[in-house]
Amino acid sequence: MTVFMPFRSDDTRAGRRGLVKFNFHTKKNWMMFNIIQFKSGSIFQGETLDKKRHGYGQTKMKNGDVYTGNYLKDKRHGWGVYEYTNDEMIYYGFWENNIKHGHGILQFPDGVLIQGIFVEGTISDGEIIFPNDSRYVGSIENNLMHGYGTMTYSNGYQIVSHFYKDNLLYKNEEVCCYCLTKHCDGDCYEKMEGICTLST
Repeated sequence: MTVFMPFRSDDTRAGRRGLVKFNFHTKKNWMMFNIIQFKSGSIFQGETLDKKRHGYGQTKMKNGDVYTGNYLKDKRHGWGVYEYTNDEMIYYGFWENNIKHGHGILQFPDGVLIQGIFVEGTISDGEIIFPNDSRYVGSIENNLMHGYGTMTYSNGYQIVSHFYKDNLLYKNEEVCCYCLTKHCDGDCYEKMEGICTLST
């Protein structure tokens, strides 16, 4: 079990590359538990290999962001949790080469959750779960309902339609609010006038 040692920013024992706390042997190399203070102001504590973050550890960034999870050759890789200070947002999921990649969940301060498969940092299809237990399944862009999808309210009412930046273009078999046709081809996405509001 990995035990993180307490660290103070004024601890002069921790040099630029940090202070070794303990180590253990792998098949080819020695992996060590280090505390590293970077020139950028970030502080890392966890497993290292060849003076790089490698294995499990935690990095506290200068701006207050915190990443706790796995590293591969000094990059976020595998399962990890990233806490964004400014946005008060938390990402739980997989990483590849420092980028969100694979199944993940975004948690927002208002209680909204977005989950699905991230590809190179972006989620384009997934599920948005709201605090009132309503949920949307479908196309997503910039963390918003955008494209074709299904909105299911907590009372069971369901809308299957095209969405534009969290707004509804038309409800089920009703006509599009802009072009007044039942089979909108999506061209109305860029025409904001007349877009339906998302309500039952």
